[in-house]
This record gives sequence, C-alpha cells and structure tokens, in this order.
Amino acid sequence: MSAVVSYPAVMPLRVYPVVLIAFGSEANGADAAARIEEHLRQPVDGSQAVEAQRMPRENVEQLIAAGTLQPGTAIVDVTSAQSVRVTTVPRTFTYQDCSFGRCVSRMRTDYIDEAVLSLAVTMSVRDIRTGRVIHSVREDAQLTGAGPRAERVLLDRVMSVLLPYLDQRTERVRLRLFRVPEPRVERALELLRDGEWRAARVLLEEAVRSPELAALDAETRARALYDLSVARRFDPTTTADVARHYAAAQAALEAAIALDPERTVYRDALASLQADQARAAALQVQHDVARANAASAAEPPSPSPAVPPTPLPPVGEEAVPQPPPTYR
Repeated sequence: MSAVVSYPAVMPLRVYPVVLIAFGSEANGADAAARIEEHLRQPVDGSQAVEAQRMPRENVEQLIAAGTLQPGTAIVDVTSAQSVRVTTVPRTFTYQDCSFGRCVSRMRTDYIDEAVLSLAVTMSVRDIRTGRVIHSVREDAQLTGAGPRAERVLLDRVMSVLLPYLDQRTERVRLRLFRVPEPRVERALELLRDGEWRAARVLLEEAVRSPELAALDAETRARALYDLSVARRFDPTTTADVARHYAAAQAALEAAIALDPERTVYRDALASLQADQARAAALQVQHDVARANAASAAEPPSPSPAVPPTPLPPVGEEAVPQPPPTYR
C-alpha cells in the first residue's frame, strides 16, 4: 500500500502576497526572471498563486534604499552566468576503402574541437530593509555542441530544476504493514489498504490495549504497534496539532522497538517518521507565515511597523542558518 507525503518549498516565496523579481543585464537573466514570474502567478498543487512582478535590479535597489517596501513583500534577485569553452572529443566513423580494387569497411577516429556551453542561474532572497542576501539556490547545466537553440535548451534544463524549489510538493510513498493473528488488526489492515485511516487507527488502538493481544509474544505485539504507528502517522483527522500527531505515532513505534529491538525496519521507520515530522512542522510554519504576511499586506502602510511578523525558518540543506526578521 502507499500514502502521500508532503514536502515544504525549499525557497518558500509563496508565503508572500507580493514578490518582486529583480534581474540585470546579464544573458538569460531577464528570461529566467520572466519564467519565475509566470510560475509564481500560477497555483501549483497545494501552493497558492502570488502577485509576482519583474523589475530591473537598479529599480529594486532604489526601493530598498528608500525604505518604501511594505511588510508582506519579498525580493528575489535572479542572476545568471554563461560561459563557453572548447574541448577536444574523439569521433569514430566507418568508411569504405576501395584503394586495392575492392571495397572494405574500415573505422577511423578523428579528434575535433567542440564548444561546451555552460549556464548557471541563482535565485537569491534579499532582505527588504538592507538588501542583504539571506537565502539562495543555484543550479547549472552544460551542453556540448552549441547550436541555434543551445541557450534555450540550457535555460529549460536549469529552470526545470529551479522552479520546483518554489513549491510545496507531494510524493506517494510505499508503506509496509505486518500481519498479526488478531481479528481487529486484520480488519484494520484491510481498512488501511482502502485508505480508511481513522477507522483503521481506532481498531488498532483497541487491539493493542486488548488482553488478547497482550497474551501474544513480544514480536507479535511489536508488529501490531508498528501498524498502529503507521495508522497514526497518516490519519489526516489528527493533523491539526502537528506535534501531538507525530508524538503519538512515535510513541507506538518506540514501543515496538522496545519489544523487538533487533528488527531494523522499525528503526528505519522511526527515522522516516522524524523526517516527516520536520517537514510537516516546516509546512505549518510556511502556512502560518503566509497568513501573517497576507494580514500585514492588508493593513494600511505604516512608516515604522510596530512588531515585525514571525521570521520564516530555513527549509532543507540549501537554507541559511537563521534569516533575519524581514524574511517573513
């Protein structure tokens, strides 16, 4: 069976109602900014659309210097670097040699020079008060054999990796369940396979507390507790309190490990659960900050905001350790 796991945006620009996309005169910079603008203006799965606007970098610098940017606004600076180098590559081909009255097929290797085109694009979130870069992601690509569409192909490759960084995404993962010779557990497994998470969880909660299951051996009880942890982890009716939701799933899994410490699948599941909890907490923060930013943007402009909104913590290995309060 399988379940859906949600992943937070690596660069969560969609938590802002307004995003200014700064670009310069470098090659492909304006095109990359246009693609980011178009992408942010469209909702993607669970990610909402925002008011995105391209703007020359010098204009953005003027806004930062004047201090006129209001809470709920983000700046992402798009830079690109393009280079060309020449490399020598072997080319082997077959030809017909008819020099001795008859033709035979021969192979020959020639060495030729070819251009290698490289493109790197960086998206950098900048502090709206100081202009300091507080978070950036960079991707690059190479293409051997420059042609009339080489630049376009390279930009397509780079942006196909960068743009998903802006969105929350979901992924379907395979789940492993263990059979237990207890009627309620067997019925719960059927419900889990049908996606009836709450009903299955309720049955498993009853089963693990029953005297019938308590009479079974430790390994069997551990399997039932593992199944309960899966049901608790993916039951959507208990996710309002993220910390409590995942603590309940972890408690069942740790009880299974205590009963059967030799089974490595339980420890692997615990690591996966903890990673899932961290992602869920990051998603909750992104949603909370999005609501706070929307409320800030709806308020009348104020020359000196009284209390800055909650800072947005970094997500994933790409993020800086702790962005300042204006990255919100």
